[in-house]
Amino acid sequence: MTFAIHRTALVLSLALGSSSLALAQSGTKQPAPPPAESSATKAETRARVAPTAEAATPLKPGDKVPETAPLRRADGQSVSLSQLLENKSAVIVFYRGGWCPYCNAHLADLARIQPVLAENDVALIAISPDSPSALSESLSSKPLPYTLLSDSNHEAMKAFGVAFAVDPETQNKLKGHGMDLTAASGNQDAVLPVPSVFVVNPGGKVTFAHTDADYRQRLSGEQVLKAAGISPKASGSATKHSDGDSSKEHSEHEGSGTK
Repeated sequence: MTFAIHRTALVLSLALGSSSLALAQSGTKQPAPPPAESSATKAETRARVAPTAEAATPLKPGDKVPETAPLRRADGQSVSLSQLLENKSAVIVFYRGGWCPYCNAHLADLARIQPVLAENDVALIAISPDSPSALSESLSSKPLPYTLLSDSNHEAMKAFGVAFAVDPETQNKLKGHGMDLTAASGNQDAVLPVPSVFVVNPGGKVTFAHTDADYRQRLSGEQVLKAAGISPKASGSATKHSDGDSSKEHSEHEGSGTK
């Protein structure tokens, strides 16, 4: 009886093995892997308002700078990003607005290195959702030696993949401390950019990209110079910019939705 059982098991094993071999030789194809995401699909995914800062999908090194809707200067004059780049290298910075102490500290640090960038024919452009009048107000109190642009309709932020929606709870917290996002932009959609730095070459291709969902983390001026291919006098590291007690208060009362 035992011999019969073993013999039966052996026959079944051989039969199953033969069936598997026959299937393999029949040319039956395995399911094809899902198609790779096309560049057009990636652009569509990027050109949206992400639900959180962490969900943003920014441009990466190697990507081309997209053509965006015209931006506006502090005087309200429209200008295209391609006009400003003029086939030259550029540092493009996205910041949250003149109401943000961390942004103001970062803009001031960039002003320190702007002459070095200019000497090396590298343009410096800073973009925020602030309206032209808000930009003008910022510049009147703290003049800067480079271009500030208004993207109050969020088109450039979306094209670069850094736009995200600010939740109502955080909006109310900010408003309670005199930081009204919709008043600053003149747009009822409360959208901010993830603070970002992009370096673009004369061919319009991104060569360096830095974004951080933690709005307190900014690149130092020395790091920006290095990213632009300019040897800084002293190397730096990512730093938390502060603006005295106001930055501390700003951090404590701002929810995670603005990171």
